[in-house]
Amino acid sequence: MSAREVKPLGARRLRAVRGLVATFAIVVPALMIAAPLVAWASGQPLRWVGSTQEQLGPVWGGSGATPAAVANYADRVIWSAPGASPGWWLLSLVPPVAGAALIAVGGRALWRLLGDVGAGEPFTGPALRRVELLSRCVFAYGLLVPLLELAVALFLTWGHQVETSFYYAIPPGYAVPVVVGLVLLVLVEVYRRGLALREDAEGLI
Repeated sequence: MSAREVKPLGARRLRAVRGLVATFAIVVPALMIAAPLVAWASGQPLRWVGSTQEQLGPVWGGSGATPAAVANYADRVIWSAPGASPGWWLLSLVPPVAGAALIAVGGRALWRLLGDVGAGEPFTGPALRRVELLSRCVFAYGLLVPLLELAVALFLTWGHQVETSFYYAIPPGYAVPVVVGLVLLVLVEVYRRGLALREDAEGLI
């Protein structure tokens, strides 16, 4: 297969990937914001995960008096407020709006970066800034969104507990964007150094 046959195929694939990125960056943030708004407008109760209760599970007995193993089960506690005020609803929108904004900004940066690749200019200053913006958005999503969810859940739960106790488990899935963001930040630094070396080499010619 000749180079002339490969290039159009690569361009089509790149356009398809850019289309998927654009769709993701538009549809996902819209759904993240629309879902709670629809629930609010339709009169559904406001729901949030407020705490986790640990329950002692079945005991596997050994030969001695002391059990060989004890299982603890953690069950999520879902709070439901049918008469939630508009202020509560607006407060509950803070985490999804922040997450949607980060996805939209990061998706746009990735979309423009793929455009740079298609134009044959992946190693330029603007492309570097887009990679850096993308990495910061990914890292912030994994770190900021769960902290906002924690703060909102703490505020909403505080006035409804008989005893002042609160425990919130951050979903482990949020660690993935944090790790990916850190890896991208390292690659950004490598990218920046490589770009600087390229500019120095071009200046010597």
